[in-house]
Parts: sequence; C-alpha cells; structure tokens
Amino acid sequence: EGLAATVAAAPPPPQAVELEAGMQRLGTSVLRFEAASCTRGKRNVLSGFSYDFSRGDRIGLVGPNGAGKSSFLLAVLQQLPLEGGRVVAGETVVYGHYSQEGLQVDDGEKRVLAFVREAVADGHEAQRGEGGRLGGDEAERRAGQLLRQFLFPQHRWATPVGRLSGGERRRLQLLSVLAKE
Repeated sequence: EGLAATVAAAPPPPQAVELEAGMQRLGTSVLRFEAASCTRGKRNVLSGFSYDFSRGDRIGLVGPNGAGKSSFLLAVLQQLPLEGGRVVAGETVVYGHYSQEGLQVDDGEKRVLAFVREAVADGHEAQRGEGGRLGGDEAERRAGQLLRQFLFPQHRWATPVGRLSGGERRRLQLLSVLAKE
C-alpha cells in the first residue's frame, strides 16, 4: 500500500517531448559494405568487410576503448575514407550522429535560434533533395517548436551558442541531430 500511494502521489513528468517527423519509406537495404577496408592511424579498422544492413536489423558495437567502434561509425557516415571497397547507403537513409566530442560549431557567436533554424532547414533539404529547403518562416516556426520541446526558454534563443552551459550545449547537440528528421 505504501509504495502504491507514493507512486500515485508523484507529480507528473515535467513535459513530454514529441517530435514530428516527415518520414519517407525505407527500402529493404539500409546500408551495405562491400569489401570495405580502412585504417585510422596505424590501426586497421576494417579489412575486406562486407555486410548488408537491412531494415529492422538491430546491431550493437561492443569492444574495449580504442577497438575502433567510433571509427567504424565514421566509416558508416562516410567521414572516414575507405582505402578499398565501398559503402552504399539506402536512398532515403538520413544519419543522425550524436558525437562523443560534443557540439561542434564553426561560429560560436551564432545565436541559438539561428543555429536551430539552419539545422531544421538542412535536415529538411537532406530528406527531400535539391529544392526541398524550407522557407524562412516555416524553418523558424519549427526551430521555435524544437527549442521549446528541449526546454530552452525564449530568452536564451538569442544567446550565442559559444556561451551556452555544457548541459545546454548537449541538449542543443541532440536537438540538431533529431532536427534532421
């Protein structure tokens, strides 16, 4: 009885986060490695690796520090050049990568709202191809919606990204990954 009463008396969660996503159908093949080979520094990350990741696959990367898990993900994202073979991504695949290095911004003076507006517009364009970029008003509306959902008070929207706290930067990083739809 005591536990049930405690649970019943608990306040509701502060705010649920719901994201709208304009999803497109995902083909059968999501990602395919064909005899892929690459190194990072002196470490051999992939050597003749072939695999076809299909819709519905659940994959886990497990290994000690320095084993090449992050390097493998960079190869998936095609940010680590292959020395042989190739990586083929599905036609409608859009990657979201929450980097362990944290939020990387070229211009620390860019305002939070401008940063998110750009992420939303870029994500929309990546999903829809050339000519699919959102107009300024719609990008601004979606950016404001995301900022509210990620608990950024409106008075922080004009803050330069470089002046955000560590926690705010991590939330903004996650928001920018999810803004890609």
